[in-house]
Order: sequence, then structure tokens, then C-alpha cells
Amino acid sequence: MATEDLITPEMVEAYRAQHQNPAYGSGGGRRWKARMIYDYLTTHRDEIKTVLDFGAGKQGFAKAAKAQGLHARITSYDPAIKGISVMPEGQFDCVVTTDVLEHVEPTKLDAVLDFCFAKARKLNIHCIALDLTGKYLPDGRDLHLIVESPEWWIAKLAPYGRADTWISGSGNKVTIATWKS
Repeated sequence: MATEDLITPEMVEAYRAQHQNPAYGSGGGRRWKARMIYDYLTTHRDEIKTVLDFGAGKQGFAKAAKAQGLHARITSYDPAIKGISVMPEGQFDCVVTTDVLEHVEPTKLDAVLDFCFAKARKLNIHCIALDLTGKYLPDGRDLHLIVESPEWWIAKLAPYGRADTWISGSGNKVTIATWKS
């Protein structure tokens, strides 16, 4: 699959511009989020040895997970970040997205999910924001292009396998760990 199947060139440029802001794209390393995913992966340490951090931004999740001692080898991919913009080859035991899926162009969501699940041998973990961000693309749209309920996301991911689900205490995020059937 080519990068253009997952994101339009215009969106790559829009997100490159967003990443000029040092704070943008660093949310994957937020302590609670990285810790929750780290704990889940540690529970499954014998099954998960390699992880693809898809839409890695400034690689906050990888940095935080390594700092916490995650045993898995993490590969980062983000089409808008120089140095990690080349689509990785092969499969991984797990694919992780942290605050990525809500940014996907709605017409590209199925392709992105198909890609993520094809890249994972065993597991996908998606931490998804459920509300608008209040930050905007050059055309005026909110950066969160897909704002849906936890139930919508659970149903969207259901065809891919068996899921464990957590909703954040504030109710503005859902994390879904989906094991391939």
C-alpha cells in the first residue's frame, strides 16, 4: 500500500505545518496514555516483541515506553515527519496509534484501518480522541476530522477481531485493544 492510499499529499503538508509547533504531535508520550499501553503490552510480554507506532508524530509514545522499560522493539512511522516518513516493511506483533485515527480523512479511514490490521500479526491498540480539538487546518476544519462516540469506534473496529476497551475518566478518549481473530 502506498502512502497516498492512507493520506492525501495536501494533508501530509498540512500536518507537516502543524508539526512546526513543538507541542504538536507529542501527545503519545503523555504519562497516563503511555503507561496504560505499556501496562497492557507488559501483560502480554511473551506475545508482543515488535510494535509499529503508526502516526508517531514526535515519537512521544516510543520515548515514554522505552523510558518505562517496554521490552518490545518499537518502529515509528509518520508520513509528515522527516526521518520516519518511509512506510515500514513487514509485519509487527502490534500496531499502536495514539491520537491518530481522529485525524484521518474520513474517506481514508477504512484504508488506514486495513493497513494497520494488515501490519499487525496479533494486536492493534488505538487511543482515540472523541471531541474536537479547537485547532484548525488551513481550510478551517478542526484537526479532529472524525469525532464519534466510543460505541461508534468499537463497532468500526469490531470486524477486525476481539476487543478490550477502556474509556478515559473524563470521557473524551477511548482506547481499544483489538486482537486479530
